Order: sequence, then C-alpha cells, then structure tokens
Amino acid sequence: MANESRALSDLIDANRKMHRARVAFYDQGDNKGRAKALAAEVDKAMAESAESVAAGVRLLLVCELLQDVTGPEAVKQLLKILGHDEPGVRVGAGEALVNVLTERWAEASKVVEGALSTLPLEALRELPFVLIEAGEPTGGALIAKLLPHADADVAASAIEALVEIGDTTHLDAIKKLVDDKRPLSGDEDEDGEESSGGGTLGELAAEAVSILRA
Repeated sequence: MANESRALSDLIDANRKMHRARVAFYDQGDNKGRAKALAAEVDKAMAESAESVAAGVRLLLVCELLQDVTGPEAVKQLLKILGHDEPGVRVGAGEALVNVLTERWAEASKVVEGALSTLPLEALRELPFVLIEAGEPTGGALIAKLLPHADADVAASAIEALVEIGDTTHLDAIKKLVDDKRPLSGDEDEDGEESSGGGTLGELAAEAVSILRA
C-alpha cells in the first residue's frame, strides 16, 4: 500500500509539473515562435527510428500542443506526423487533426488540400478517415481528390471513406475504377502488421458502387 501511495503521489506531482510547463510554453513568445519550436521537435523526432518509444511519446505530446497553435504551420506538422511509420503515432496525429479541422475547417482544409501532392503514402491512406471524422459536409470533395491517386491503397481509403458517409456525389469517379486490377494491401492488425488477401481496387470500387446506388 505504501509503495502504491508513493507512486500515486509521484504521478500527481508529475502531472502538476506538466500542467505548469504547458502553461509556461503558451505564455512564452508568440504563436509563430511556438510553431517553429514544435516544428523543430517534429523534425528531430521523425528523424529517429520509428521503433523509438521515446520519439513516439514526444510526437504524441507535440500533437496535443499543436492543436492550440493557430496558423497553417501547425496543420502542416500534424500532416507530417500522420505519415509516421508507427500506427499509434498516426492515431494521435489523426485525432489532433480532427480537432483542428473541426474548429478551423476553412483554414485547415486549405492547408490539407495544398499538401496532397507532397504527403507520404501513410498520411494519404489515413487522411480520408480523418476528414470524415471532422464532419464537414464539403469534406467529400477533398476526399474525392484522392480517387485517381497512383497508389491503390490511397484510392481505396478514399472510396471507403465516401461510402462510410454515403456520398454519392462522386459515384462516377468511383465507377471509373471498377476495372482497376491493382491489388490492395491487407488490413493492418493491432501491431501494424498487414494481412494477406486485400483484393483489387476494382473489386472494392464495384462493391462501393453497389452500396451507394442502393
């Protein structure tokens, strides 16, 4: 019991120190300076091994902090983190992006659209689901821009997201993929490992057309 009490006391003390440090961070300098400092930390952590637990923890903290930093740079950094190899880190970035997009859609969505041609594949495969979580009615148009992507899994993510929100606006674009024979990767399990037998993009498109026509 004594050991547990000491551990709890240490945890409460650490949380108190974290709160004070967070307040101090936002009290220092200006928004531009905070964005620059966070961007430098993102670059540093992303350069480390994807298996580095310490780097992953730092990136998750940065994701939290970036939500309260306004301007395009914060969105750009979250998109960069969304491309991390570690699934848990991508989840953290995605959740932060959902919050930013929900609160500042007009500004943030423009940054997302402008970054589509430069984002890594991992980020693009996650992005459609982030966009639908934001719940913005115009999000479907942004998702549809990924349908003709050269990577089949990116296009597949776009199709799945559009089906999930029942968006029939881009049905014709999905129909164009029905004969696409490119294979899809399998789904990832909890450890980020892919299963086999993902089918083809055309098969997914055909199923989507059937669902959206119903």
